[in-house]
Amino acid sequence: MPWRRYNLYLAILSFGMLSALGGFNILVDPFLYRRPPVFELNQERSNFRKNYHLWNILAFRDKAPQVVYFGDSRTENLDVEVLEDLTGETQFNFAFGGGSFQEMLTAFWFGLEYHRPQRVVFGMNFDMFNENNARNRFATPQKITTNAFTYYTNLYVARRSVATLANHWRNTYPTEAPPMDRETFWQYQLDVSTERILMNYHYPDRLLAQLKDVAAYCGEHGIEFMFIVPPLHRDYHAKIAELEMEATYVRFKAELAAIAPTIDFDYDHPLNRDAEAYKDPYHPDRPLAEQVLKALAEYEKGETLSFGKLLEPAS
Repeated sequence: MPWRRYNLYLAILSFGMLSALGGFNILVDPFLYRRPPVFELNQERSNFRKNYHLWNILAFRDKAPQVVYFGDSRTENLDVEVLEDLTGETQFNFAFGGGSFQEMLTAFWFGLEYHRPQRVVFGMNFDMFNENNARNRFATPQKITTNAFTYYTNLYVARRSVATLANHWRNTYPTEAPPMDRETFWQYQLDVSTERILMNYHYPDRLLAQLKDVAAYCGEHGIEFMFIVPPLHRDYHAKIAELEMEATYVRFKAELAAIAPTIDFDYDHPLNRDAEAYKDPYHPDRPLAEQVLKALAEYEKGETLSFGKLLEPAS
């Protein structure tokens, strides 16, 4: 019958298209489902900053680190390979640019499906410790990486495959440079980004309860759990004072210290008053980031911190 022949042709066509799509994605493999890839095309340079979640899910799956870091761009800014050299422990940075409090919690529970690390470090800043910072972009990357079929036949992966080839051919790669000069961007971050976030701040009672669940799980399963408060320039703190949020900021740090050991890098220190040590008010430049890494290595070795303060729980 004609309709049966039509369905047969449609099935053959669909199979052919899926096969071509899958074959193309297998060859390019933009997020490295298979490591090493068939072809080295600078996949990380093309795709890591285009989808932190998808990249980190697949990268974490293939590594069994002793120490895992979670957080947003301020934690992602830390080069944990430096820590590996300093401590001899395998490390993985599971932080996301633009990451949220909720995504950090989701990433932690997801990671346990693959590996149980010896130490978990949550990087948390005041504006991240916010009930309104609860968006969760983790679900779609999780679905894409469910198995090889869902990954290799995914249209988004195919679009990134095309972009990966184009970037490799032209030798041009995505950057996150702001579309304005440094001074203008610095002020924009303070007057627009920071003010927008803090004026919509809501104390995270619900997310805090989930955070305590993470700490409890780690304690029950022999995983060392701790926080770091990444450094911010003191101009950020001037904005906190302007918005009369100092008491809430103090409460935030006390809350972390009551849950787990907390190293505070966001305090009044000459390095945090030096604009030249920062890319913008939120993100240290490499030399200051390396001071943070050095201090983390000192903590792991039980040495005195050269930068940062270990917060004491309130009595």
